[in-house]
Amino acid sequence: MYTVYVSNKNESGNYDETLIFTDQFTSEHTALIDPTLEIESGTAGQLDFAYPPSNVGYSITNPMTTEVIVKKNGTEVWRGRVLDPETDFYNQM
Repeated sequence: MYTVYVSNKNESGNYDETLIFTDQFTSEHTALIDPTLEIESGTAGQLDFAYPPSNVGYSITNPMTTEVIVKKNGTEVWRGRVLDPETDFYNQM
């Protein structure tokens, strides 16, 4: 089971993780479009995806401060920062 979270620092200095995708069920609040995770030995890896405005992470994603975390069966397999979010014609980020 794969899950994807976004993590942002809250007012008390701690980090809050918000679920933005799970492969267990489909919901408009946790929908990702074409998620692709590339992990190679010796590199940082890369996660590419888009999400619609209905996704809970859409409004809380900020460049350079938001972290994206991928977990497989509850174990973290990748973590990275959002660098340059772009929106398309359909307002998907």
